[in-house]
Amino acid sequence: MSGPARHVAILLPDLKGGGTQRVATTLANALLERGWRVDVISLRWRTSFFPLDARIEPIDLSGDLVDARGLVRRLRGALRRWSRWRRYLREQRPDVVLAMLPLANVMAVFGTRGMDVPVVISERNDPAVQRLRADWEWLRRRTYRRADVVTANSAGALATIARAAPAARQVLVPNAVNVPTTVTPLASERPWFAAVGRLNRQKAFDVLLEAFARIAARVPDWDLRIAGTGPEAGALAAQATRLGIADRVHWHGQLEDPFPLLAGAGALVLPSRHEGVPNAMLEAMALGRAVIVSDASSGPLEYVTDGANGRVVAVDAAADLATVMAELADDPALRARLGAAARERVASLRPDAIIEQWMAVLDAACVGDRPEAGHG
Repeated sequence: MSGPARHVAILLPDLKGGGTQRVATTLANALLERGWRVDVISLRWRTSFFPLDARIEPIDLSGDLVDARGLVRRLRGALRRWSRWRRYLREQRPDVVLAMLPLANVMAVFGTRGMDVPVVISERNDPAVQRLRADWEWLRRRTYRRADVVTANSAGALATIARAAPAARQVLVPNAVNVPTTVTPLASERPWFAAVGRLNRQKAFDVLLEAFARIAARVPDWDLRIAGTGPEAGALAAQATRLGIADRVHWHGQLEDPFPLLAGAGALVLPSRHEGVPNAMLEAMALGRAVIVSDASSGPLEYVTDGANGRVVAVDAAADLATVMAELADDPALRARLGAAARERVASLRPDAIIEQWMAVLDAACVGDRPEAGHG
């Protein structure tokens, strides 16, 4: 980049914990260090769960709004956020907008109508499987085609998006993998399976609990450790009690630093009903851990090949998952082999290389061009 520093506005639905928020805040900090002017704007929830450079003061478009219930109140809240977003754009005139996740993507495109501000949007999940409310599905289809650049972190997501956005405006930008050079594993005398993610239906932790219960007697020394928060926390805890495994399931809540949990795990298990490209999976692979993923979405399968560098099981198949978990628990050599291959598979996802890809995408959008797609 030459000439004056670029000014990027990064728009997110919220700044709570989550894989997308981690990607966005890490990118914001990196761009600032490279001389960019960076604003981080949230549609709600101003306080960032992940650390932001002190020079970045998040902007909350919700102001005094509260989460609305009912169609009229939701529409009124959306219109007020849209108005505040338009005012920000008129006053600050960023060189480019980067939005992540459908809600922010739609707001970014609508908000910049009639303004000479290029918009880069980013799909972070699996749109082939993830279903939004009908009104948001309609909006997603009609706004994505108007974005200057559409990015995703998996080739499968881009293939689905092609129905709404021309392939000529699509760019694959993989997730970066940034793990500490040294990690002290969580202290425990017992081996464990790890799972990381929001406690909701998507992550299928109900299937994981059932699978672990099936093998609990066969692997009496092993525990299950789950990190995350979400709406199904109570139901999942109750399920663990019903299955008789509550004393062997440890709930860690939301972890700002998941690496000790991942580094000491015998395997990471992600039986999700749909996924983008989970950061936890990539981080576990970079740490040399064996991973088990479901076949529900293309994103994880672009990195995990069954039997080569991890294990793949059918979605919603607790019995199959239990069999694979037991095999890994019984075979430390297999875990080591899969973990070593996993580390090699993600070695190219260096943070500096991915940041350079993002900078190329944003720079190109500013001048009406499109860089070559990255490769994961």
